[in-house]
Amino acid sequence: MDPEKNYRLSPEMHGQYEAVWICEWNLFDIESWALILDEALRLLGKSGKLVLRTRNSATGTLWEIKSYIFRHPARKATMIWQMENSDGHMISVMDIERLDYSMYTSSRWSVGILSNGSRKKNVTDLINKMINRANGIALEFLVVGPFEPSSTIKPDLVQVIETKDWDDLPRIGQKKHLIAKAASYENVAIFHDRYQIRDDFFTGFHNFGYDFDFATVMQFYEDGTILPCYMGTLNRTLRWSTVCFHESPGILFEGHTVQGGLMIFKKNILQRVNFNPLLLHFESEEFEISCLLRDLGVVPRLNIFSSAISLVSPPYIATISRVSRKTFLKKLPLAKRIWDKYPGLRKSFQYGRLHKFFLRFYTNRQLP
Repeated sequence: MDPEKNYRLSPEMHGQYEAVWICEWNLFDIESWALILDEALRLLGKSGKLVLRTRNSATGTLWEIKSYIFRHPARKATMIWQMENSDGHMISVMDIERLDYSMYTSSRWSVGILSNGSRKKNVTDLINKMINRANGIALEFLVVGPFEPSSTIKPDLVQVIETKDWDDLPRIGQKKHLIAKAASYENVAIFHDRYQIRDDFFTGFHNFGYDFDFATVMQFYEDGTILPCYMGTLNRTLRWSTVCFHESPGILFEGHTVQGGLMIFKKNILQRVNFNPLLLHFESEEFEISCLLRDLGVVPRLNIFSSAISLVSPPYIATISRVSRKTFLKKLPLAKRIWDKYPGLRKSFQYGRLHKFFLRFYTNRQLP
């Protein structure tokens, strides 16, 4: 598993195994263990066994993993066996059943486009380019807002969800909510009308695979510079926080999400956790749904093989803070050794302010 590929394995391996073992190392010693766990579960077929070796620390706990696995809306899990070995690590065996399994092999797309009427040409160009690059993949387009399909587009491919009777509020949450409800196909992509796909959009999914819950693709500006699209906050919260971006796709922040201009979901996930129609523009609808999904064990993924272009810069992009591996406190490894070696120290500070500070400090150790 390569962190520079978002820990993604070849799609030929997805669904091919009756058991997956993560026992060579303690899972919590690995940066962004939630990405590794998510990918490991995708190696299982419709059902199978997961074997884990863990040791609770400030970066993760066994009950956190069990919550991720059990609360996920497309999984059922049963505890088979568990024991603590001589070095204090816990070996856990769980039986996993993957619900809606056929959805995770489907390449059909429902493409939602949010339009305010000012970029009708780009909406038409996006639809035409997706049709031309799909190579026979089934598509449907759901345009929310003013739009008249070109005569060159088959009318049965485009459904326009009218907003002419709405008020003037920027109802972005409601628009995305309606797209999710109207989608017919298993893969639901939601585009703002400022986006255009690159030629590798569909071929990239051949390399990435269709076994995912929530994802986005690489994004660029017209001049070729990277648009931060796989990003998040250091803490999972629905309050104003600094949004951080790391250029490595193997870094997962506690409050990770994807750029709201291009979000991709499985339909079965949106059927259970849809966008909040109360949220207006600049009210962080992408963070709200991401927080809910992350609490259910749905981890955002980045497809590095597919890409899209934003024709304009989002107005808030300058507020995103880049984090570097060299800028965090250099004495953190020493703090980690102390934390791991003296469990009594942890217990002494369990309810104190120092414990809470250290917990935040250690939890974010993957960020520098």
